[in-house]
Amino acid sequence: MKSIVKELLNYLLTAEKEFKEELANKICMAVEKYSPTKKWHVDTVIKVMTLAGSEVMDSFICSLITLIASTSELQNYAVNKTYFSMKENMEQSGLQQLGVWLIGEFGELLVNGQTKDMDDTPINVTEVEAIDTIAKVMEHYRSKGDKGDVIVQYSLIALSKLTVRFEDKRPEIQELIESCIDSPNIEIQQRACEFLKLFDDNWEKHRLGIFEPMPFQGDENMLVDATERAVKEEGEGDESDLTHINKKDAGFTATKPQEPIPLEDNLFDDIFGGGEAKQADTPSDNFDPLGDIFGGGSSPATNIPSQSASPFDDIFGGGSSTSIGGGMGDIFGGSPAQSTPSQSSNMFFMGGGAPTSPSYTAYEDENLLVKFKFERDPSDHSTHKITAVYSNKSASQLDSVNMQVSVKKYLKLQLFSVSNPTLQPYAKDSATQVIQIVNSQEGQNGIIFKARITYTHVASGRKVVETKVLENLPTNY
Repeated sequence: MKSIVKELLNYLLTAEKEFKEELANKICMAVEKYSPTKKWHVDTVIKVMTLAGSEVMDSFICSLITLIASTSELQNYAVNKTYFSMKENMEQSGLQQLGVWLIGEFGELLVNGQTKDMDDTPINVTEVEAIDTIAKVMEHYRSKGDKGDVIVQYSLIALSKLTVRFEDKRPEIQELIESCIDSPNIEIQQRACEFLKLFDDNWEKHRLGIFEPMPFQGDENMLVDATERAVKEEGEGDESDLTHINKKDAGFTATKPQEPIPLEDNLFDDIFGGGEAKQADTPSDNFDPLGDIFGGGSSPATNIPSQSASPFDDIFGGGSSTSIGGGMGDIFGGSPAQSTPSQSSNMFFMGGGAPTSPSYTAYEDENLLVKFKFERDPSDHSTHKITAVYSNKSASQLDSVNMQVSVKKYLKLQLFSVSNPTLQPYAKDSATQVIQIVNSQEGQNGIIFKARITYTHVASGRKVVETKVLENLPTNY
């Protein structure tokens, strides 16, 4: 596992921008699921963020926060390592998001003087330096769009928490928060005004409880339950070693990629349950070492030819899929999107009109309802059409409504774009999206996939991103 991920990190250093997002997130996914220790998980994801932090999905940042917050032995190590990494990589927004959160939550660990360099030289970070770092992050991301606004909000929360950790610096912190009350972003304005109100004397006795560290159970936001995973490897040293970091390497310098590891020595054969069949001496189009990250079966994926095939389609493909008009419709793996659907892709579904039964609620929150309606090709029962029907339950318009899908290896996917990504207030059944699936193991394994649903609540400006695994889907159609 470690050898393969090291090679992938080296390639990430030189990968072209259009491939970095997919590669970075696949590495994070593999690490979260199969990391041998929690410390290696922290180290590796921070390395990914120093190289492609702006490409890493929020879900993996939240997972790392959960891991650190629920592992007290790692908190001192993680907050110091992240602090020095973020200072050297200001443009990596994901790393800044992680670093600001950790400083706010565990700021006292950053300045307690217990962390040492590898030669046992104490690393001294002052309260002023910690606050100045957050101030620089806020200034850098003030006009960086939606992602920048999120980081500024994280910074405001962090600064507010530091008022009970760095009590002597409260005036300086309050001044920084006051600078955001005239922000053009309504959410930032509101957060700044709310936090300033908490500085009033009548909130004095409540502020410590409000800003105390957040409790974590340890498995929130995680793809797998890693609560029982070892903190570090046996023989790696005692607990005091977790106070040592290498400041020079905190920003991570990758070496130039070496020759590919021979497939017969591929560690993923054991990690992902590879068969006994001997691999070819050179990578083939069907080689899929990370194909089982989503839990795919042993059947090889069927490749769909494409004029603009990504070099990661076979290496990281969660299944053989074609996304129709949806751009990043299958971000979890598969073939690149085709620009327009062909007539053959619609197959028996050309008659128009949504199927009437059965119905299945795929997603529901206070604003959005997504129901699935199912239909099967009468001449080929392994071919399924699922129509997602979107309804707006709220009094606000919903923008950028979309669903992205990934499937297991034995399923072939075609994902069409949403018919109308803007839903008016209380608009029922106002948009549809077609998911076409061919099940190569019909009768043996059912349809299961991961769906990522996104939309923007216009009235509040809030962006919603939710990921669900959908299984036990209806079969009586």
